[in-house]
Amino acid sequence: MTFKTSLGRQRSPQATVKVPPSPRDIPPLSSSTCTDPPLPHVNCKPFPPILSKQEVWAYGYHFDHIKVYKRMAEENAELEKITPEHFAIQLPAHIRKLVDTRGKATEVRLIEGKNVNHLTPDFVVTLFRLTAKAMADLPLEEDVEVISDLMGCEPEWWQVVIWDI
Repeated sequence: MTFKTSLGRQRSPQATVKVPPSPRDIPPLSSSTCTDPPLPHVNCKPFPPILSKQEVWAYGYHFDHIKVYKRMAEENAELEKITPEHFAIQLPAHIRKLVDTRGKATEVRLIEGKNVNHLTPDFVVTLFRLTAKAMADLPLEEDVEVISDLMGCEPEWWQVVIWDI
């Protein structure tokens, strides 16, 4: 029995069988060739100082919606069809699609928060809250890097003042 290749040539099935290498042909692993893979999830340490059980903390980005809108509108002219205020409302949904994983998607939202760098409440786009469930299922580091590029800053811990603006 013969088979036709993509170029129309005929070949026998025996020609397609690959023999695995002999164990003697595989070089031994040395400690210099073995490296630990990088951690795939975001490193959100150090954790914030929790002073009371009533405090709710979220990990996210300071959100200057005009600045982010202008940066994204330069890359996508379609954004100029909507106002910066509507953009601010829609951005968390866009980020949910980037992070799109089980329960984490519900944690991406627009809040008012404050931290050591922003003592008065300011707009924040959160990725997750400081909970045991969130710590067990952190977003991937590569997703956070994409969002950091989009937001123009690195994420940090925020004390929640108003959840869901």
